[in-house]
Amino acid sequence: MIRLAQVLFAVLVLATGAAFLLAQRIKQQPKAVDAQTLTRVFSPNGDGVNDTARFSIRLERGDDVDVTVLDRQTGREVRHLIVGRHVPAKQTFAFSWDGKTDSGAPAPDAYYKLLITLRGQGRSSIANKRFILDRTPPRPAVAAVGPGSGPFVIPARGARPGVTLRVADPGTQPTQWTIWRTDVPKPLAVAHIGAAQGARQTYWDGRVNGHPAPAGTYLAQVRTRDEAGNVGLSPSQVPPRNPAQAPGRPGITVRYLGAQVPAEPLAQGKVGEVFVDARGKPYRWRLRRVGGTRTVATGASSSARLRLRAPSGAPGVYLLTLTSAGHVYRTPVAVAATKVTKPVLVVLPVISWQGRNPVDDTGKGAPDTLLTTGSARLERPFAGDGLPLGFSTQEGALLAWLQRHGTGYDVTTDAALVAGRGPKLFDHDGVVLAGDPEWMPSSLGLSLRRFVARGGTVASFGTDALRRGVQVSGGQLSHATPPQAADLFGSRIKPIQHRRAELLTYLDKIGLFAPTAGSITGYDAFEQTASTGGGKVVAAAGQQAGQPVIVAYRMGKGLVIRTGLPQWSQRVGSDQETAAVTRRMWTLLSR
Repeated sequence: MIRLAQVLFAVLVLATGAAFLLAQRIKQQPKAVDAQTLTRVFSPNGDGVNDTARFSIRLERGDDVDVTVLDRQTGREVRHLIVGRHVPAKQTFAFSWDGKTDSGAPAPDAYYKLLITLRGQGRSSIANKRFILDRTPPRPAVAAVGPGSGPFVIPARGARPGVTLRVADPGTQPTQWTIWRTDVPKPLAVAHIGAAQGARQTYWDGRVNGHPAPAGTYLAQVRTRDEAGNVGLSPSQVPPRNPAQAPGRPGITVRYLGAQVPAEPLAQGKVGEVFVDARGKPYRWRLRRVGGTRTVATGASSSARLRLRAPSGAPGVYLLTLTSAGHVYRTPVAVAATKVTKPVLVVLPVISWQGRNPVDDTGKGAPDTLLTTGSARLERPFAGDGLPLGFSTQEGALLAWLQRHGTGYDVTTDAALVAGRGPKLFDHDGVVLAGDPEWMPSSLGLSLRRFVARGGTVASFGTDALRRGVQVSGGQLSHATPPQAADLFGSRIKPIQHRRAELLTYLDKIGLFAPTAGSITGYDAFEQTASTGGGKVVAAAGQQAGQPVIVAYRMGKGLVIRTGLPQWSQRVGSDQETAAVTRRMWTLLSR
């Protein structure tokens, strides 16, 4: 038994040695086929860069060859690149794959491998190296370096005037950066910056054409190329179609001087707080009434919190003017009476001011307005020179005329009325909706209808107004609705027509047009009222009877007056007929 075991052990040793010698001999023999994968990653997207995967084979003995592309994960045959092609011995044969299947359809992004068959030798082998088909563009997230979750503001306090920009994955070629200005009607490329290959960051000096960039909203976009040759843009669209979902934080705000005033009026003689951003520099300030020339308060400070005492004189709208380092910023501040002093209440459309204010709140590089992103903060600095869009020709022009003619009024904002603070609607006989209140919360619309139904008079000086709703919650505007067919009083308004308007009075039971010769001329745009939602028309002027532009109608016990002319406030100070009708309106509002 022991002898048998010894014999078997000897046989096993001899077999192992023979196998080892055979393996060594096989290793020393040249390979039947030497396959080279020359392209590791390719992107067949037609841009001329890495559009094909390239390969080569070299045979030890000439043979008829088949080469098939296989899906590396499933082993499925995807494309027969070579079928029965004779390849001579010891010659390099090159070929490529365009990323399509045998049917001509694009193959999916995936890992692939080559199956090489030598027909004459009756053998097949898998090429050692895998390769990747990748058509997916990179999405490199951009971040403007800075604290907080909002946009980075330049010039930074006590630092260089520009901003460092970073990209998470710079790709395989030098990155290219573009700085866009986005708070203009059409985004404008204002700077182009190159960076070295592999560089994850670059620097924009905050200048445009050699000069400090104008105050506004900007976006940094980066262009990269990945190993496959795909080009990536981030953000992929300027401005981003959906800023909330845009990757990174590419927004940059350029601001040299600004102020955030309360959305509600200050009370006469009381101290309110205004947040001033002078980029860490000292500033001077002064306060005067809109339309007036006398400075009612002045001072100097370097604090970001300006404690401002409201004038104790007549309520109204004041301009807070800030100056610092050669920059000037003016913004309106409402000052309300502490008790009812005037029968007419002027309501400033702060909600619509902020709904149109082109300021980037989130750092995504797009102005957050109700039309662009669908939301906006209720309290933030107004862009540019500090005046709300259209203020000079709308609210400001009307308020200046009231000041020059000594016409008194109380003042509040639509935001204050929604919050239930400040002057109340029902404490006044008449309400003037100044400017263009484009958006109005439903709760305020309901209050205005009740005010009119109970005998109040409302005059609207805006156009394309009072037809859109919005929610106000937690200092945020959101859920803006598209324009409705009828306004909050039920009137149906036709679109503004931009052509000359010669308006003739054809109905006047309340003496609205009594101070005129019966016509209103000189306007080149107008808005007709198609119907009044059941209200009884008591005064009307239009290009012909039955098509009112300026209209007054009864609703319940009250009265609604609509001018229907976008230039009304602008012309009240220069056109006698416009001024005369406005004075008559004030009489009706004061009853």
